[in-house]
Amino acid sequence: MLVTASKAAVSGGVWCAPAGTTLPTDATTTLGSAFKSLGYVSDAGVTRSISRENTVVNAWGGATVAVLNGKKTETFKYKCIEADNVDVLGMTFGEASGTLQSGITVKSTAAQGEACVYVIESILADDVHQRIVIPAGVITDIGDIVYVDNAVLGYDVTITSIADSNGVTAYEYLAASGATGASS
Repeated sequence: MLVTASKAAVSGGVWCAPAGTTLPTDATTTLGSAFKSLGYVSDAGVTRSISRENTVVNAWGGATVAVLNGKKTETFKYKCIEADNVDVLGMTFGEASGTLQSGITVKSTAAQGEACVYVIESILADDVHQRIVIPAGVITDIGDIVYVDNAVLGYDVTITSIADSNGVTAYEYLAASGATGASS
């Protein structure tokens, strides 16, 4: 039995790659070079929400005789707190390029965000590695950006999962430290 809290993996908590990138299939294999770290996430961590809208069918007399599946929505919300991470800035605003040394340019565009592959990695108790893989996620909400001297600048984003060809909105893998091999 594992009763645990969750903390970000040492190498980073949230990763992003272009749509079509090969998905990881276990909790520990090193991510491919297409995956970019979104840097530090605030201490609020990542909030995963799953909502289902179902229709309950009752017979005369009130007995429930069926539950018809309706819409399922799965979202992941977190706050990126690295103000100079070009990948985060591009994801948040639409377009970003450069470095602090050469100068970063950010363009806030009205373009719809593209679906990307997202990976959320964390370490649980007893050094258990957890990896959540979102095969296709789109940023559907960006929270207010507050510029103030008594709080860290950050970008609250909500990712909404899109089901893959198997109808899966997220894969979750758990493995003890040192475990090897892929699972499906």
